[in-house]
Amino acid sequence: MSMRTRIQPEKPHFFKPILPGFIDGVKIPASFLNYLGGKISENQAVLRRGGVKEWRVEISDQWLREGWRAFAVENNLQVGDFVVFEHEGNMVFEVLVFDPSHCERKYASIDDEKKCSQKFKAAEIPRSKKVKLELSDDQEEPDSTDQICRPYFIFTVKPINLLYHRLNIPRDFAMENGLFGRECNIKLRDQSQRSWSLKIKSSSDCASIQCGWKSFAKAQGLKEGDEFVLELTENGEAPVFNFYGKLFCYYYVS
Repeated sequence: MSMRTRIQPEKPHFFKPILPGFIDGVKIPASFLNYLGGKISENQAVLRRGGVKEWRVEISDQWLREGWRAFAVENNLQVGDFVVFEHEGNMVFEVLVFDPSHCERKYASIDDEKKCSQKFKAAEIPRSKKVKLELSDDQEEPDSTDQICRPYFIFTVKPINLLYHRLNIPRDFAMENGLFGRECNIKLRDQSQRSWSLKIKSSSDCASIQCGWKSFAKAQGLKEGDEFVLELTENGEAPVFNFYGKLFCYYYVS
């Protein structure tokens, strides 16, 4: 039997699902280095959209870092989106953004964007820096929901979670976010914006999600070995979590 010759694509590409924490950067898959001679020889990538507008992003250990935040904000990236990076040569990539419906996102034309940027140029504040604003008496504090990067953890379903109908929150996550030792109601919201009311209960060594977990797990069709993401979006009297299921975790690159 003759072996088939693998033909290298003219413009290789990779795609990344947009997961919680994406604002800090995304990682170029290790397997994609095969198309780059086995290593990344430059410390900067150029991301283009529409072949005209471009962003320069610093590369650090396969990660797109400095400059990525500006790209993400200006392209309105949201958790659930998918971004395709098409290699144009050197470290230049043409970028396509798809929303959760798998349709390509439509953006304003370059001319429209220029008009808007000129109109609001005086009001721009770099999102990559934390700025403390002194507010006058008639100004309101900025809405905390404007925070893009939220805490999250990835969980793998184990037999005990299905047998005893509870989910033990990772200890470090519970400690860092003030959930350890608490007993309170919480809300879980899935990708279809459906909501479930559950409770967090704590013992001497762990905090766990109970009282409603059985119904939630059944509605999501969870089984042993499944992975999912829980993103903490509100951490008040009754914390709120967003649930992201199997598809996002399948493509997650640590």
